[in-house]
Amino acid sequence: MNAEPDPNLLDATDAQRQAWLKLPERIFWTFLAFDGVFVAVYLFSAFVLHAQHSKLFLFVNLDAEANPPAWYSGIQLFVIAIAFFVVWSRLVPERRKITPLRPLWLLLGIGFAYLSADEIGQIHEQLSYAGYLLHLNARLGGHALFGDRWEWLYLAIGVILLIAFWKQLALVSRDWRSESIWFVVGFVLLFFGAFVMEAIHIRFHRRFFFGWREYLEIAFEEGIEMVGATILLLPVFRVLSQAVTSPPETQ
Repeated sequence: MNAEPDPNLLDATDAQRQAWLKLPERIFWTFLAFDGVFVAVYLFSAFVLHAQHSKLFLFVNLDAEANPPAWYSGIQLFVIAIAFFVVWSRLVPERRKITPLRPLWLLLGIGFAYLSADEIGQIHEQLSYAGYLLHLNARLGGHALFGDRWEWLYLAIGVILLIAFWKQLALVSRDWRSESIWFVVGFVLLFFGAFVMEAIHIRFHRRFFFGWREYLEIAFEEGIEMVGATILLLPVFRVLSQAVTSPPETQ
């Protein structure tokens, strides 16, 4: 005779599942609030406290490295990477979905983990500096090792991976349509802030972006980048919550 399932256990399991399903929105709004705080404090220190005379400005400068805003951006990217690793480590019940996608989840996790390490540890800046020390700029005909345009290298790698994994991305857009739209929106904003606005800033820095205009441009550029990463968290954690609340299969 089969024993009746414990209703308390069923309630607890359902409550845990509901908590996981609500997690993406909670994470999204939490990080979005932090985005707003960092931008607001930056603008306050720049305009109200006057940046040149404010120690707080040095502490919250969105355009600086190795400070709380940079570490926060690195944490955002690392949380995305962890979510991808967890999804990769589990199997979605429908084997046709997960089998071709596991390499994609792993690659995305590694990619965002590197971007996080680069944001916090300034990897490409250190490599550029090492290039100067090793006189690679002289060996490259007077050009520094990628100069200050490492974004072009990242863009080239991204295009190559996009071409290589287009079939897996097509599966994702079919099976997770809403999440795919949010991911594209977040990635476009992240790309726009980190690449397009950065290029505009460098190109027009001396002619237009100076004084109060520069503070506003940096707030917009870095704010868009942070919001883009925050939007990425929403679809990634929706996929994660589905993976965690679904029983894993063995291959």
